[in-house]
Amino acid sequence: MRVGPNFPPALAIAPSAPGACVAGGEPWRSDSAADIETYGIAGRIWCVLTDREAAFLLLGYLVHSPPAPFNPPCSVYASRATIVELGAGVGTAGLAVAAQLGPGSTVVLTDLDEVCPLLERNAAALGNPSRAAVRALPWGDHSAAQRVTAEFGPITHVLCSDLVYFPELLAPLLRSLLDLTEHGTQEVIVGYKIRSLVKEQPFWLAFGTWFEFEPVDVLHAGKEWIPYGSRTSHVLAGGGDDAPAEDDYFVFVAHRRRSTLGDAPPRSDAELLLGRRIRDGQLVDADVGADTFELLLLGRSMPL
Repeated sequence: MRVGPNFPPALAIAPSAPGACVAGGEPWRSDSAADIETYGIAGRIWCVLTDREAAFLLLGYLVHSPPAPFNPPCSVYASRATIVELGAGVGTAGLAVAAQLGPGSTVVLTDLDEVCPLLERNAAALGNPSRAAVRALPWGDHSAAQRVTAEFGPITHVLCSDLVYFPELLAPLLRSLLDLTEHGTQEVIVGYKIRSLVKEQPFWLAFGTWFEFEPVDVLHAGKEWIPYGSRTSHVLAGGGDDAPAEDDYFVFVAHRRRSTLGDAPPRSDAELLLGRRIRDGQLVDADVGADTFELLLLGRSMPL
């Protein structure tokens, strides 16, 4: 019986996008029972990445063709970019971006050591090793994050595709985000589907105290801005209809709060998820931002 973060108890999942490469698509857009058997949840393409449900959410924002009118617009192609994808798994989001990057830009796909062979296999299919690199970066591993930053230079973007789910991984995920954005210039792009709000809320409370973030909107019918992910047409391959989406999907764009750049996360995961930090050698509460996600949800519930 396999154990580890990618093999939770009673794991029973099936491929979400099997056979995509057989149909002529890139191999990183498909998953298989064999990969799930070997890599656990990392071997499955989750809903914000698949050709069903929320695929068009994150991928639509990152690689929409022709470009859609998003607010804020996608910035990954604006200039030379160094993009790190956390918890890349199959590599769907990062490799789709890498396939469209210009010269001098790179995507660094990261995950646990045991998942890197899967990423290396899929990255090799890209056929351009300068555009996609694979490195181990377990969440919460400060040294691993430092190695990635030292090797690849200034990071411009961090991608997080459907990573907010297991409560025990929320604090380590936030620690890695803080490590990769310690200089405050990076943009974090998060694809997210609410699964269990009561379990996921602590992450967003803490995240909001370190990061300013906003949901992506899209121009609807050429005349009004609406939340991206709020319509069935946003989350179904082929467009779907214009009815409200059955689940809550988001793409968030985030940047470090300038006031946090001298702060350090506390050793305790519980303290971190309460929004606390070390400032001038003292454990202090957050100044602002703990209610950011709650306010976004309230705004999302208002009639469109």
